Amino acid sequence: MTKILIVEDEVLAAMSMSMVLRRLGYKVLDPAPNAEEAVKSIAANHPDVILMDVSLVGETDGIDLARQIHAQFGTPIVFITGYVDQDIQEQAMKIDPIGYFVKPVDFKKVQHTIDTWLEQHP
Repeated sequence: MTKILIVEDEVLAAMSMSMVLRRLGYKVLDPAPNAEEAVKSIAANHPDVILMDVSLVGETDGIDLARQIHAQFGTPIVFITGYVDQDIQEQAMKIDPIGYFVKPVDFKKVQHTIDTWLEQHP
């Protein structure tokens, strides 16, 4: 079963995403609200995919955290954001995510993105 880590600082959004992803058949780890918790969870649980909010509260935003994760763990990342901002999207795309979605998210499209990537990278 595919393990997914959600990195999202808004508790209700994280809970909602977790519910939807579980219904789609994924094993969803406890959401990480910040960079520190995300790194701990990745090291301990080795998720197959990370859903990352671009805008996180704290010193490290989602894009910087994604760079760190990409370098340290190589875990594929799907960005989820509430912002339609060309500069942010360009910065995020430099990290080579497997997907970039603007809220409200169509989770069937997220599922297709994740499943397609996993099929191509067994």
